[in-house]
Amino acid sequence: MSDQQKNRSHGMKNPRITAALLLIFFAAVVAVLVMDIDVCAWKQDVAPRDLTSIRIGVLAHKGTDICRQMWQPTMDYLTQALPGRSFVLVPMKYYEIKPAVRARSIDFLICNPAIAVDLEVKYGITRMLTMRNLIGTQSVSEYGGVVFCRNDHTNLQSLRDIRGHVLAAADRMSFGGWYMALREFRAESIDPLRECSRVLFLDTHPRVVRAVLSGEADIGIVRTDTIERMAAGSEIRMEDIRVIPSRAASKESSTFPCIHSTRLYPEWPVSKLCGTDGELARRLTMILLGMSAGSPAATAAEISGWDVCLNDNSVHDCLRELQMPPYEYYGQITWLGIWRQHEMWIIAVILLIAALLGALLLLHWRQLAVKRVSNQNRLLLASAGEGICGTDIHGITTFVNPAASIILEYPADELIGRNLHDLTHHTKPDGQPYPLHECPIYMACKDGTIHQGSDEFFFRSDGSAIPIMYFSRPIIDRGQITGAVVCFQKITDSRRAE
Repeated sequence: MSDQQKNRSHGMKNPRITAALLLIFFAAVVAVLVMDIDVCAWKQDVAPRDLTSIRIGVLAHKGTDICRQMWQPTMDYLTQALPGRSFVLVPMKYYEIKPAVRARSIDFLICNPAIAVDLEVKYGITRMLTMRNLIGTQSVSEYGGVVFCRNDHTNLQSLRDIRGHVLAAADRMSFGGWYMALREFRAESIDPLRECSRVLFLDTHPRVVRAVLSGEADIGIVRTDTIERMAAGSEIRMEDIRVIPSRAASKESSTFPCIHSTRLYPEWPVSKLCGTDGELARRLTMILLGMSAGSPAATAAEISGWDVCLNDNSVHDCLRELQMPPYEYYGQITWLGIWRQHEMWIIAVILLIAALLGALLLLHWRQLAVKRVSNQNRLLLASAGEGICGTDIHGITTFVNPAASIILEYPADELIGRNLHDLTHHTKPDGQPYPLHECPIYMACKDGTIHQGSDEFFFRSDGSAIPIMYFSRPIIDRGQITGAVVCFQKITDSRRAE
């Protein structure tokens, strides 16, 4: 094979290989991007910690100091029940919980069920047990929200009357102190954030109660049992408080021991973080199930113990209806919502499309280059004074230049597709038939060598013979003989005499 043929063959392979490599590269990038999504954030590398020190995060919805008073006895109870393990209380504000779960700086979490549902979807935490709250002598596993005002605000009789007033709530992530009541407001076609003159988020439930009684706010939202416990501790008087009811609350069981304005939902769960030892979680579950109502740990936490997890479908329904995490984009079909929900997949598809377009452009440019070379070759063949024919390995004519048609007096379409030897080279100079296997021109297809001569005749379409001088070269593609190129010219009488 000539250097020119090798370069041309190499050039034809390169764009295909380059395009394939581009697609493989971008596919690898896409795989990395799609796998590196936030849902798997809890699997990130974290600094190793002492496995004998177990950290339990607890939502400090009443403040850090009260949280320690309520839950430190539970840590002591667990440490005593599991020798060799030390349980550490981590009081947490609402905004501190998600970063702690993402970084796995805690092993277990006690928080409201709305936060637990969000973290379960996004970070794979697992609910283990549901708290049994102790209210007086009654044990309950559900709770609700209370919308209330001062008793002397006679103009506040229903949820619709909040328009234009100052509203106080615990936190935007508080389930009993915001979400539950917000659902009832929405059922009345009321948006507190837009229709109240001001909405205050005061961080803890007791502060909300004090803000309403002091006149800082007109209306408050807290979880059930907050008002009763503050009254039992002589912080407030029940007669100074008036509950603003909702239609949903009137349908709830009348046996619930606390005043409430909303539907009831499962109490706080205790959850295991993804990656926390499963055997440790099972042992912790058994110990908490065995906690008695009168134990110091239960008494300090104001609970009667723990029970198997309640069905949390009502929590999902509430969050879905409010479009709160993890349902913040539920039902929305907007470009921004699609981007936020499927950001990594969209980037992946864009990269794949870019890779495909790049490969197609590369192939297109190569095809244009090949086309330009083909056009140049065609012009060269057309302008050549010699007759040039191409045949396949069986001697069938595949191309003919204009000079060959003129010399042989055959139209090109009568030559192409027919056996060149049978049509124009069938008789020897002595008049004897010329077998194909003896034809030196055809032998280039068999032995792969160049044949030349000046003592041969080609026959025109009218049967007349033409003395010719010829060269027959094999066509080799990827090491295989695929045909031959025959270059010939008519020999004049004077040249033949010489």
